[in-house]
Amino acid sequence: MLNAFQSEVNLRNWDLERRPTLVAVSGGVDSVVLARLFAMAGYMFDIIHVNFGLRGAESEADEVFVRNLAQDLGVKYFSKTVDTRSYMQQNGVSLQMAARFLRYDFFYQTMREGNYSYLATAHQADDNLEHFFIYAYRGNMAVAWRGILVENRSVIRPLLGFKKDLLVALANQNAWDWREDPSNSGTEYLRNKIRHWIMPAVQESVMEFVKISSLVERAQQKVHINESALWDLMCTIWRGGWHIPSAYYEDPKRRDYLCERLLELGFSLTQVSQALRVKQVGKKFQSKQYTLWIGRGVFTIEPIHLEAPHTRAIEFVEGIYEWGQYRLKLTIRDGAAVKKLLSNPVLHLEIDPKSTAKLNVSTIQMGNPATISNPQDSQQKDYTKGGSGQQCYYFSKALIGKVIVLRSWVGGDTMEIFGGNHKKVSDLFIDHKIEPFAKPWIPIIASTKGILCMVGLRRSSLFPVQFGETECIELSWEHI
Repeated sequence: MLNAFQSEVNLRNWDLERRPTLVAVSGGVDSVVLARLFAMAGYMFDIIHVNFGLRGAESEADEVFVRNLAQDLGVKYFSKTVDTRSYMQQNGVSLQMAARFLRYDFFYQTMREGNYSYLATAHQADDNLEHFFIYAYRGNMAVAWRGILVENRSVIRPLLGFKKDLLVALANQNAWDWREDPSNSGTEYLRNKIRHWIMPAVQESVMEFVKISSLVERAQQKVHINESALWDLMCTIWRGGWHIPSAYYEDPKRRDYLCERLLELGFSLTQVSQALRVKQVGKKFQSKQYTLWIGRGVFTIEPIHLEAPHTRAIEFVEGIYEWGQYRLKLTIRDGAAVKKLLSNPVLHLEIDPKSTAKLNVSTIQMGNPATISNPQDSQQKDYTKGGSGQQCYYFSKALIGKVIVLRSWVGGDTMEIFGGNHKKVSDLFIDHKIEPFAKPWIPIIASTKGILCMVGLRRSSLFPVQFGETECIELSWEHI
């Protein structure tokens, strides 16, 4: 049995000798055999157990048993006691679903904190055939024929190719103790009905179904690889997290994969379900490590303790400066370039409105005089495609050599706009439909006279280009 177990592991290239694994142990014979095989094979592992609090003193005895097993095997032991019935009532889910969420929530949390490569569970061949009947009963034949996955991202099931009676025989042969859950003898749950009423009649088909589900699994793995590639294509890494466009998460085919990814990041099934239904822009959901923001046509996931870039003071001279996800470039333009720009009445330049040239003030995109009608759309393109071309603002040469500040907005900020009026920066964010979580990441450039611009959104009326100036300074930027 040990040699067959090691061969199965080697076939999967899990490299368990060097990659630490959490082994989930309930105390039943399957999980006890799994833990002992890990120890006999010399794999790097520790044991994790969840006390669901459903059987009183027996649940407590299970926990003591698993703790002693970990001590006997010389490995670390992690455990957690949860109130399964309260979670079931509060979230309106079945007892089985409540237990599933609570244990995997604890499993994934411990994996992240301990840098474990895998979680190993003790599902075996009989479980696989039971799984078929359960999902066939529910009408989900695709999942039924696929069976339980031997490997599902970080979750591995090394015993899936072995029958239950073989595991029991191995435990008896080596005098390994285990715990029996009396609830398994009842027929209250669908799985138990299948186990007691159907499985005895189909025992000869257990290993045959292992072969069938293996073939289906290999086909499903190709689909899974495609899902992973599609995630990488559509969901852009951003500030230690991701931008997930609605085109991805509104597709029902993608939702299982999205749910899987979010669970690994510590979000609950309830949170994921609510996020997919809610339409309130700015709504957020938090795990212990990440925040999921609901945006306009996008989910944004970022580390929970992420801080906006610090304030930075620079001279307004030629050079390249980085702030957050922006690369800013200051360039002094010569007289010929200025005259060419000012001589084109189509361009929208930041010039002095008191001059004889009656031109509007707006954002210039080099080679394209069109202004940005929806800056938020432009930002989302930058998020997902890595930049949509440079844009720029122009300022009077009077700013050359002056000290300016790059910073995030603060409450009470106002900006002087053309016409002599002032407008709150917070109102400008509303005008441009900027989500709350994006506001601290938009560079505000300020001088001693006030705010010069909100990069990518609005330029103030300060330091306009004077008609006839032989020099002006160009501010351009790109996302990095």
